[in-house]
Amino acid sequence: MKADPVLRWNLNARNKIVKQGDLSTKSTLRVSLVAEYESEAKDVAAEQVLWGAGPRVSAQRPVTTAAAPSTLTIEEIFEELATWHIPMSVKQSATVLIERRWVEDTMPDYELLTLLAYVFGRINSLVIEAHELLGLQAVLVQAATEQREGGIPFEVEKLAEIPHGGRLPCMVSTRDARSARLRLIDATPVKEFRNWQVKYDSVVAAKARESGVYGEVPRYPIEEIGELQANRQLAAAVKYYAVLANGIIQSGQDHGWFSYFFRKGRGVGARVHVSVDGQGKRAIAAEIAKVALQLDADAVLMISEAWVSPPELTVDGVYFPPSLHADRSEVIMLDAIAKSGARAGGILPFRTVAGDPPNRVVEVDEFVPQNGANGILLATLAAWGARGEPLEGKAFWRAQRRPRA
Repeated sequence: MKADPVLRWNLNARNKIVKQGDLSTKSTLRVSLVAEYESEAKDVAAEQVLWGAGPRVSAQRPVTTAAAPSTLTIEEIFEELATWHIPMSVKQSATVLIERRWVEDTMPDYELLTLLAYVFGRINSLVIEAHELLGLQAVLVQAATEQREGGIPFEVEKLAEIPHGGRLPCMVSTRDARSARLRLIDATPVKEFRNWQVKYDSVVAAKARESGVYGEVPRYPIEEIGELQANRQLAAAVKYYAVLANGIIQSGQDHGWFSYFFRKGRGVGARVHVSVDGQGKRAIAAEIAKVALQLDADAVLMISEAWVSPPELTVDGVYFPPSLHADRSEVIMLDAIAKSGARAGGILPFRTVAGDPPNRVVEVDEFVPQNGANGILLATLAAWGARGEPLEGKAFWRAQRRPRA
């Protein structure tokens, strides 16, 4: 524990508060220009104290991020941005992320709640592992909402593993509560996006299978999928969901935009996403990363309808959006990533022959495997601290081991 800079900081902070006085803290303002998914991923990573990596106390911030005077108003921030030379296509698509942080002078790169959540996780993990060494079952005790007669009410959940790096789900991120997203072009709030939780209903699923509307449902390849931490395992999951997607679009309906979350190969949750523009999609990228942390997921599979087109630059040097390209075509896009760094993906090209959803007629081509991963999932990889390239050999197996405090 002495080797961990955050735990050492926590001990010194405790001693200072008890023996000397309060910490030297201040409110800071962090302004980021988020023009692509890479910038969103950097901002997501900047909040997390990644387990095993330690804090980046002297980390170099992205060039699109600036520490601004904490007294600046939104109007003053946009007046300053108006003096920057930014291509019009970027102005139309970029987001200004304004984040308030409360920091302590000796650890200025991290919000105080983020540091305390990390400390809680480390110490909680140590206590859980102490139970294991003694042959005892560790439990998570949660307060109940109603008072019961005869003592303090509580609920007990047995723990088979250490979730969320030892943190509670509410501790994985406070970024939403401290941030505002505004469009660079007109300073309007980015609110036109949604993320809904999807709950599995066995009765509805059975009726869908029996109806035959979506074709024959394939067997879930549980043996091939394993724990979803190797490229071939992710590829098996992608291929399975591609068959399901084929059935949905052949039925004449839209497919929609979904993210599925897994832990050790088992599904732990799903979300459906909707957005009207790129600013909303980048917000969804951050939301997927947050949900992955909250669910303690170690793999994510995303599937959606999308436009693709030949790469073509606009007059100001950025890529032309496929949705506006004259030579665009439709695909079902699938991407899967794992905490180990493994990834897989693919596209299912199709053409609308006639009609509109839910009664359109389509022609579907063969599934085309790809390496992945979609830029939207870069934020999740950043939140995990996963490398850009898949791990191999000993590095892969080390990544599967649970961290020790």
